[in-house]
Amino acid sequence: GQKVENYGYLLVYYPLEVDQKGHVVFETKLVKMRIDMKNAENILQRALDLLKKDIPNQSKECNYCRWVADCCTQE
Repeated sequence: GQKVENYGYLLVYYPLEVDQKGHVVFETKLVKMRIDMKNAENILQRALDLLKKDIPNQSKECNYCRWVADCCTQE
């Protein structure tokens, strides 16, 4: 394999505002992240295992579940 550095970059973006026409203005940040190559395979395997699982039921205590439900009912 090829030699790699002990860091990588993560581009993070999030909405700052939405105008009345629905156009979204995003903020972006480029973040330098340390990489532990010894742990990378373990993290990848855990992510793949999670993606293979069934989607959990919605919960009233989950902020994300409530947000999704609110978005779906506004249409």
